[in-house]
Amino acid sequence: MSAHRERYLVQRSTIWRSLFIFAVMFVVALTPAKAQSSCTAPAGWTSHAAVPAPDNETEPTSNCDFHVWAWNTFLWMTQMSGNSLRFESFATVADLFAPDAAPMRFSELPSEKILRLTVRTAKTEEMQDLDSVFQARTNGVIVHGPGETSGRAVYYSQNVEEVFFEFVRTNRYYDADVYEAAPPNTNFPVGAMEFKYSWKIVDENEDVSEFYTTPAEIFVLTEKMIDGKKTIVLDPDNTAKVTVALVGVHVVGVVKDHPEFIWATFEHVNNAPDLPPGMNITSPDPVSNRDWTFYDANTPAKDSNRNPNDDLRLVNAQKQLLSPTVDVFRAFAFGGGSPENVANIQSLNASVKAQVTAGTVWENYMLVGGVWTTPNNLIPGSFVSPQLGSTSLANATMETFDQIFAGVNCLACHAPAKETKDGITVPALNMNISHIMKNGFFSQRKSGN
Repeated sequence: MSAHRERYLVQRSTIWRSLFIFAVMFVVALTPAKAQSSCTAPAGWTSHAAVPAPDNETEPTSNCDFHVWAWNTFLWMTQMSGNSLRFESFATVADLFAPDAAPMRFSELPSEKILRLTVRTAKTEEMQDLDSVFQARTNGVIVHGPGETSGRAVYYSQNVEEVFFEFVRTNRYYDADVYEAAPPNTNFPVGAMEFKYSWKIVDENEDVSEFYTTPAEIFVLTEKMIDGKKTIVLDPDNTAKVTVALVGVHVVGVVKDHPEFIWATFEHVNNAPDLPPGMNITSPDPVSNRDWTFYDANTPAKDSNRNPNDDLRLVNAQKQLLSPTVDVFRAFAFGGGSPENVANIQSLNASVKAQVTAGTVWENYMLVGGVWTTPNNLIPGSFVSPQLGSTSLANATMETFDQIFAGVNCLACHAPAKETKDGITVPALNMNISHIMKNGFFSQRKSGN
């Protein structure tokens, strides 16, 4: 294909994506909300340990049902299972894409894993790592501002549970050739779930009693000249052991009649303030008058959520300190959507805290929101529409720099569409809804493995 032809196709794709986003905004605005007086935790959730596994075989039928599923899954995955929390034994992306010689069954994987983390930053081709999770469309890095760990980067990880893992391994979809040849309308099975996590580095003297913390191994950051410019990259041969605190979780899963997944996200309650109603993201006024984990009191809105990519510098390699720091706010409280959607999330959060998590570290985490579409509405080659629930959903620690337009959410990026990257094309497949699979395909094709 000529360079001119390829540029034309990229430009046309960009135009259609923009038109799609504005169409979604219009549809969302006209979609009537189903009335519901309140949304509360099921009576049987009398404690964290008493919460059952999520019922993925029953189709949610109300706005509240989808949010209850999200909380159910979050509480289930954070329960103790053996000597660790359940999610800590899930399969890593490296497990998922391991060669044939590696264990194929989920039960054969080691139950206790070392948490290995990568930072969200642009990396050179030889440093591609399947476990890295990039800020949506921006490749931005959050540099921690206020507090003891000012100047440290936020790190990320992701994993999948048993149903997702077994589906991919049994059908050999970890092999790029097999994945590319899969029937376009192949869906992930009911119960398949994937998770993404954001972590902040903990200082040895820092009070993190309100966070879930765990030991981790991080790749050390270094500077490298790329195209004549100093660029922050990961050093794949140099790691450090640290303690990290959980600040965000994407909970993503397939339930009956919803092959597009329910896309829900949780955050620590002190991560960042919500943008006050009526305030523009470019306002010179402060978003909040108090300090948050990722926001310095009285920082103007216009100076927050600014991607430091072009100006990012490693100012102290030994202490791993970066500059400039980033102040963060949440542009749409609870992901927006209808008043009923917001009210249901607020009601459910309060109910779970009072009934289930009170007195535990998990009372400091909240459901920000969730997004989904109408039943059985996943079509190869198209974007997912209409989008329901929290239609402007973003996690302040994962989509920090992409909180611009109302109506833009996870499903604006996660689509069963054809995509070309660096001259490599993945066909339109329903399984492309998972970036784990799509990025795994691109990584294999690029490396020749």
